[in-house]
Amino acid sequence: FDDTESEEYLRARDAEREREEAERLLAEARKLRAAASDIEDDIPPRPFVAGAPPDAAPGAGRFDWEGGSGGHPLRGKRVLVTGANGRLGSMVCRYLLRECPGCEVIAAVHYVGEATTRGYGRLSYEVGAEDGVGSIGAAWSEDRTATYQYDPETMGGYNLQNLRVVDIELLDPVECTAVTKDVDAVVWCATDFNANKPRAISGLNFAFLFRAVAAPTKGRVEIEGLRNILEGLRESKLARRFAAAR
Repeated sequence: FDDTESEEYLRARDAEREREEAERLLAEARKLRAAASDIEDDIPPRPFVAGAPPDAAPGAGRFDWEGGSGGHPLRGKRVLVTGANGRLGSMVCRYLLRECPGCEVIAAVHYVGEATTRGYGRLSYEVGAEDGVGSIGAAWSEDRTATYQYDPETMGGYNLQNLRVVDIELLDPVECTAVTKDVDAVVWCATDFNANKPRAISGLNFAFLFRAVAAPTKGRVEIEGLRNILEGLRESKLARRFAAAR
């Protein structure tokens, strides 16, 4: 081959590989939809607002998210929120803690080590963990660490005692199985993308860099991570059914 033919061959080969990868991802997405549908089939019917016609067709009534006579559907439940340190996930955690009395929130965040400054700042801010009495060392001292103490007068209604933060790698099936144990519901807010770019590339976030290097054109967590969480939920559900039947 000359140089022109070699380039054309390489482009054709890459295009074929991308097509095969797209077909594989589409097949996986279909399997995920089927798995999610199976889980939804086992969920009991949702309550309707008091006063709805008794002969109303299923789905005709407005679902009571505000409490009402039946209470919030997640009251007293254990809810896993993935991507809890993101913009959406942190707000979901705040809502669940403050609007669902007795709801235990497991805030699942991607592991952040010393190589990144991502931290848990957004989650901490949204749930109100920084609303207490704060103190920080003088600028000229060796200890300039900021600390916050719980203030019951300000934070009494935040229900932070019901929040548990866990580091998790959603691409690890073992970790996903562990974090979904005894979980009643999952709110999925995790993503590998910031707009239409992989997060590691758009934000130079080294905690996500391996994902971008492995698959720069797609968000692995949206497919593989969701699959791992669904599988963990399935195993947890089967384990509880088995324990109840003993």
